[in-house]
Amino acid sequence: MNRMVKRILQAPYEWMMAPIWRGAAVREQQACKEALRIDDGFDEAFYLRTYPDVAAMVGDKWGTPLDHYFAFGRDEGRLPNEATQLETIHSGYSHSTTEAFIEFTSRCNLRCVYCAVSQPDYVGTDLEIPDIDELVRELRRRGTRRVCVNGHGETTILKEWDTWVGALVDAGFEVHMIGNFARAYKDHEIALFARYDSIQVSLDTMDAELLGQLRRGARLHVILDNMDRIRAAAGEGQGPRMSISCVVMDRNVEGIPDLVDSLMQRGIREFRFCDLVKYPDIPGTLAVRHVSSMESARLRRARDAFLGAIARLEANGGWFWVEPSLEPFLLDEGDEPASSAATADSAVGAKESFHSAIPPGMTRDCLDPWSFIYLHATGAIRPCCMLEETYADVRQGPEDVLNNEKFRALRKRLLTGELDDACANCRARPVTTTGQLQEKVRAAAVTRRPRP
Repeated sequence: MNRMVKRILQAPYEWMMAPIWRGAAVREQQACKEALRIDDGFDEAFYLRTYPDVAAMVGDKWGTPLDHYFAFGRDEGRLPNEATQLETIHSGYSHSTTEAFIEFTSRCNLRCVYCAVSQPDYVGTDLEIPDIDELVRELRRRGTRRVCVNGHGETTILKEWDTWVGALVDAGFEVHMIGNFARAYKDHEIALFARYDSIQVSLDTMDAELLGQLRRGARLHVILDNMDRIRAAAGEGQGPRMSISCVVMDRNVEGIPDLVDSLMQRGIREFRFCDLVKYPDIPGTLAVRHVSSMESARLRRARDAFLGAIARLEANGGWFWVEPSLEPFLLDEGDEPASSAATADSAVGAKESFHSAIPPGMTRDCLDPWSFIYLHATGAIRPCCMLEETYADVRQGPEDVLNNEKFRALRKRLLTGELDDACANCRARPVTTTGQLQEKVRAAAVTRRPRP
């Protein structure tokens, strides 16, 4: 008896109060459940129909669907009824972030002639990260699965880049990186690359001389050697999925078949072809132009050769993506591409890009503002990597800002087709109907959000 009294007296206050608090919490949760039932707020049939994984668990394992909702579903972002689902869609609300795009730096070790970084007024900066563990916690809280490391800059020029990115890999995120891979990496850096989920190498041509003129500072043999070392470190059939990102312009479009064929021989089966955004020419460098400026017969020959390369790629089990604004020039067989140019202001001056027009009743096929965030090196939070406008600041905390008035207004504009100039002139997303986009948002709204 004395031992029991001594144990109680020495026990923490929280331990002694736990049964009382636990009982109060149970009573409060039960009251909430009853209120939800009475108000017809919880639709059991909707819940089981929408979340078949729950239907497989309730009963012997988790009791009723309502029990599951209060124990797990509410925190996971699951919706209790169809009315809440519709309200979520039309209010512009986002309950989770599937992918985060982190720009650790906007500085770069190369000076590509077509990039904003090469413009004389460009100023790069580094992201201030006081606590990488806190960033990891915030991303987990939003249900983020995939983290893309890139931006206008080159992540690997930072002194501690491997510490920061390594923390993301260790946390279990699917880490994807876009980089120029233009410097010779150390063995421990190669070992980290080998643990990535995927890597996208920026490479515009297999012509070493032309590459040096387009991507000033890049050497083809260094890039290829880095790719080979990563694959060797990962082991045969293991490691990150590798792809190529190629900016298409008048100077390299005719060499794309050689790029595809050469890299297929090295085991690369995925290619992304991006459209040129035209900034002012840089004196003393190789001038580049959009493919629309090419003489029609020459462009037609380039297109035929491109289609031939793509056919060979697909025949070998490959995959490709062409930016929508480029499709009329590289994929369509008509002589008059249905695309138009638009000039917009940027941080370094005017830029010209092509885009497809938006007919009445249509919108952009874009879920980015709901499921994606772009963390800029300045600390600005943006809804995609195309918009230069700041929507929030990382110091405010993602959970507090991703459903602010500005984010929700953007989502509503996409749902109704009432687009501002930035979205109307977007080159990265194709056109769709407002109804089709709303259905996609509805499907995304009921997707299970992983628990942190």
